[in-house]
Amino acid sequence: MKRFFEEHTSAIIICIVISLLLCIVGGIKNFGVDGSLQGTGLSSILGNTLLDQVNSFQNQLITTKSGSIIQCTKEFNNKIAINSVDFPDEQDSIDITITGKNLLSNLELNRPNNSGKPEFIYYTDIAPTINKYGVSSNYTLSFDLKSKDTSKTNYMHVYCQNGSSSKYQIGRIDDNQPVYNGIDFNVSEEWERYSFKIKIRQDTVSDTYAILAFYGNYGTGNIPVVKNVQLEYGNKIHSYEEKKSKTITVTKDTKFPIYVDGYGEGTTITNSADANMNITY
Repeated sequence: MKRFFEEHTSAIIICIVISLLLCIVGGIKNFGVDGSLQGTGLSSILGNTLLDQVNSFQNQLITTKSGSIIQCTKEFNNKIAINSVDFPDEQDSIDITITGKNLLSNLELNRPNNSGKPEFIYYTDIAPTINKYGVSSNYTLSFDLKSKDTSKTNYMHVYCQNGSSSKYQIGRIDDNQPVYNGIDFNVSEEWERYSFKIKIRQDTVSDTYAILAFYGNYGTGNIPVVKNVQLEYGNKIHSYEEKKSKTITVTKDTKFPIYVDGYGEGTTITNSADANMNITY
């Protein structure tokens, strides 16, 4: 008998491994909406650990308060599970907003300056976005741009302004040392995609606007043509998509957990009150 085992050790080990795998697979009954594994026997014991090992999905449990942002990096079937909400005193409901990677609505495309000088254009006011997501976070700014004429100058300036002031100003992150006076960059007469990792600082507190603007130097013909502007929360740059956002209202009568569709990588979640939220994604 001892000799038999010595001569067939490899075959015996293979048989044991196959048997274990069959027990695990056979014990799987279902996958929960949130990606949890439901099963019996070894499947029940191993649970999510088994799936994590094969990289099928990843769940993270997050608790946040108003002013904090949850950013989704991986989801199961694009579902976000809101497991519980601790409501503030004397408040029976809160709004939870789920937003895709682009935080801007491109509704004011190439709005010209009232002065009529074509080398300068307004794009859109980013103050409402920064009001919501804060100045302490990292962002990325990306856009498609071309110049109508680079014969006299081939650099462009993107910054925030509202006449002579601005509520916020942007700075390019260079070796973690942002310079908050906008961003200069070289351009051509062909469409190119430009992407920058940026920080935001408070500028004129009494101002209410921070209009993203592009300037090519008056009298040069270096007129900016811009499209597909994207401002993202965090420091990862994604391909362009139009803004996607929705808001749901939860009350003390809501039966948790509830499941909402996210927008894939880069999804952000905020709430309208100083409320603890327990979220799985």
